[in-house]
Amino acid sequence: MKQHKKPCDECPFGKIAKVKTLGGASVETYIGQIHGPFWLPCHKDKNYAEKASDPNKVSQCAGASIFRANLEVSDFLPNVLNVCEPSEELSFSSVTEFVEHHTGEHREFTVGEIVGLLREEMAKLKVRVCLVPSPNKQGEDHE
Repeated sequence: MKQHKKPCDECPFGKIAKVKTLGGASVETYIGQIHGPFWLPCHKDKNYAEKASDPNKVSQCAGASIFRANLEVSDFLPNVLNVCEPSEELSFSSVTEFVEHHTGEHREFTVGEIVGLLREEMAKLKVRVCLVPSPNKQGEDHE
């Protein structure tokens, strides 16, 4: 299996994707998944079998990997999910840009809203999300 390095023409995370190319899922579902440790298969891979897709036989979604790198969430995810370099030419540079592309609406999300969407996606897998604050840097306060 060869890992793609660019989003395919139907990838919801690719800038060349048609508007509303979300496969029936909401933008909120995609936002929750992109911020979590989800292996997202390439929907155009010849061995793609929806939820039954085998990570050993199906390429990871390059668009998702690039979008995560652009958002700088890849630093917090398992290395196996970080297969592509950031590229604002190939994928969106923000959640707002992603949502605007697919819905036509300018909508910004707070960190709390994104964490809520992540929790929803993790709960579907019966996984509980517990956030642990990072240690304060000297002289800095937590929010």
